[in-house]
Amino acid sequence: MRTVVPQERGSARVPELPHLWIAPWFIRACGSERRTSDRTGDRSRGSSYYGLPTFDELPVPFRCVATDLVTGMPYVFKDGSLAVALRATMSIPGAFSPVHDGQTVFVDGGLTNNLPTDVVRQMGADIVIAVHLERATMEAKDIQSIFSVLEQSVRVVIAENEVRGLARADAVVSVPLGEYGSTDYQKNAPIMQRGYEAANDRSRLLAPFALDDTNWQEYLRERAARKRTEAPVPQFIKVQGPVRMGRRTSRISSSLSGQAARSGKARSCFEPAQRNGPL
Repeated sequence: MRTVVPQERGSARVPELPHLWIAPWFIRACGSERRTSDRTGDRSRGSSYYGLPTFDELPVPFRCVATDLVTGMPYVFKDGSLAVALRATMSIPGAFSPVHDGQTVFVDGGLTNNLPTDVVRQMGADIVIAVHLERATMEAKDIQSIFSVLEQSVRVVIAENEVRGLARADAVVSVPLGEYGSTDYQKNAPIMQRGYEAANDRSRLLAPFALDDTNWQEYLRERAARKRTEAPVPQFIKVQGPVRMGRRTSRISSSLSGQAARSGKARSCFEPAQRNGPL
């Protein structure tokens, strides 16, 4: 996560800088007929933020970077389908399939620009605070399988371009995460705590960038004004799976169409069918 989480220090706070990348997450939605060639789809149609002309209109201005395998160049998503952008930027080679979109093939942006401080400069940021995640060095005995070779190869490429990103930052907060791996998603709480602790350790460095209470409250109001809370209404629901499951869920799907999308209600409706076989 390449953003600074607001840290409270008395009456002063550091605001969130524009996000560059967030941990993998998906927007689940219904009612889209648009598909990219790898069937990721425009799932953001069911999101409250579908149809934004630019990602600048999100509560926190957003960018994410992918790598176009056709050109070998980084690609910055700043508008379009938020779901496709997120799916593309997290497509780690060997772990997730690439995103095919027209004449482009997108994989993880870390291959070309893993710490894109230049991108937030282009967004207009005056001060850029980079968060560097320190990982343990892999030993020779750990590089045996084809997967470990691929993982280490990707890490070497990422480490080289991270140096450029760090050089363009005004301040750097390093977070020691040597004991965690790239698949430790269930350990997100202690990992985030490490980030808070690292920011607190650098409080003297970050203090000059803090806002007073008046400016901080104004920032919060502006951010809240851009939040959308209305639930979209799906026009249809399509369930992909075995034929028998399709028959079993068609009745449930029709009962949900035309109602405001609420993931909890949809989940409770499909759970009985899912218990009788895989969707």
